[in-house]
Amino acid sequence: MTGRILILSFVEWSGAFQRPQHLAVGLARRGWEVTYAAPGYLHRRGRGAAPGVDLPPSLRILSPAAVPGGSRLRIAAEVNRRLMAAALNRESPRGGETIIFNDPRWAGVAAALPARMRVFDCMDDLTAQAPSAEWARAREDEALRVADRIWTGTASLEARLRDQAAARGKPIRFVPCGVDADHFTSPDARRVAALRPILPAGDGPLAGYFGALNERVRGELVEALLAGGARVLLIGPTTSRAPAIVKQAGRHPGLRWTGPRPYAELPAWLALFDFAIIPYDTGGPHRFLYPVKALEYLAGGKPVLSTPLPDVLRFLGDYVEIASTAEDWRAAPGRIRAETESIRKKTERGRDYARSRSWEAMVEEMLADLTRDR
Repeated sequence: MTGRILILSFVEWSGAFQRPQHLAVGLARRGWEVTYAAPGYLHRRGRGAAPGVDLPPSLRILSPAAVPGGSRLRIAAEVNRRLMAAALNRESPRGGETIIFNDPRWAGVAAALPARMRVFDCMDDLTAQAPSAEWARAREDEALRVADRIWTGTASLEARLRDQAAARGKPIRFVPCGVDADHFTSPDARRVAALRPILPAGDGPLAGYFGALNERVRGELVEALLAGGARVLLIGPTTSRAPAIVKQAGRHPGLRWTGPRPYAELPAWLALFDFAIIPYDTGGPHRFLYPVKALEYLAGGKPVLSTPLPDVLRFLGDYVEIASTAEDWRAAPGRIRAETESIRKKTERGRDYARSRSWEAMVEEMLADLTRDR
């Protein structure tokens, strides 16, 4: 059974390739007619990295123009909402039999388009990127009201929203993210060799990160790794709230920032890491994160060093190294070198776990939920 699905996303198609893009590709490969609509920010046009993924013919990408500042300024958010609504009215006036939106700011747009079902896929807590806490709560309330059902990308978010969903009589379920394990276990040897000269100078262990570099990344933890003798490689797009250490990459011989790189290229970069890092803030809305990159790192067979995010502790605590303070992160390179055998065994178990969590499983779970009442 197939039909039309519109995915309204805050994640640019050419940005970090993650949950909404994998969902769009997975649905299209199953014969659904999918439109993926996300902002095309004017200041980043032409600067993104194409994902390097073959697009099914039934998948269409829309990138309406958007102005920067929508996460901080109400007027910019309203301008972007109107630009998105106008683009969809022009390019996709039929909407979708199902509309899936992952940003509460798109709730009004989703409500105005014809649809049999609307799903709020709350994959992230965006209140840290809102103009104010009051404004963020109002947008979230609107999303819960507009949606016929709710998915969450983390168990922590499902727990936070459970009572609100129940009060509105809306079904809610935690649908875990996945990983394309085969993608990360098969790097191209020639590409790996070509990238090696780009690595930071020095002979310390290479700590690597790929993903968005924004307010959730704790710059002092990156600095602590450098102080502990590690080299650090940062891969991904930045925002205006990126930690200052990113801007200093050109002045520190042990630190390199590559900018955004295509999804197809990430396995080659990962092959060069000695260990991978998730230096995320664990306070406020950041505590609701489930970093998919942890599964990608583990699928590639790399030890992972992370801050104690609740979902990491709950689902991945047996497979990753946990460090909370800057002092812990400074000591981590030496500890990882000294405990090679125990960390290797932990990483191998983590690789097995990652292989059990696929994007295909996520798409199938979402499809089962969408088609249950059809």
